[in-house]
Amino acid sequence: MYWSGDHPGSMQGASNLADWKWGNAPTAQPDMVFESWVDGWIGTAPVGSYFPNPFGFFDINGNVWELCQDLAHGHTFDLWPGTGESIGGNENFRNVRGGSFNEVASNLRSALRQEFAPDASSLDVGVRPVVKLQR
Repeated sequence: MYWSGDHPGSMQGASNLADWKWGNAPTAQPDMVFESWVDGWIGTAPVGSYFPNPFGFFDINGNVWELCQDLAHGHTFDLWPGTGESIGGNENFRNVRGGSFNEVASNLRSALRQEFAPDASSLDVGVRPVVKLQR
């Protein structure tokens, strides 16, 4: 279910998420849900603060939601061959994936999508810069 294993607890040490420190911060809401461990950060963490996935990629889940190019949609749309980008969807919103520092581990899955307006701003939404490697 997660790149680190099948249980949400496997994300401990792998992601910046809503942890004990976040849930007990002075600004925390009484009904806030959080994990029992401490990941070291309240808010965003520097890139590379947690161990990488098996492919060597850091920060795949947590820290900030990743704003994606594809239009917001459910899991029922067809995909363009080669890119995986959705065919169709809501023109006014894009998908965000991967969860953020204010989400519990069960929400830190790449398959989990939420809608986000591309002209909006948020402390917990960002982009993933990509560098094309030369062969």
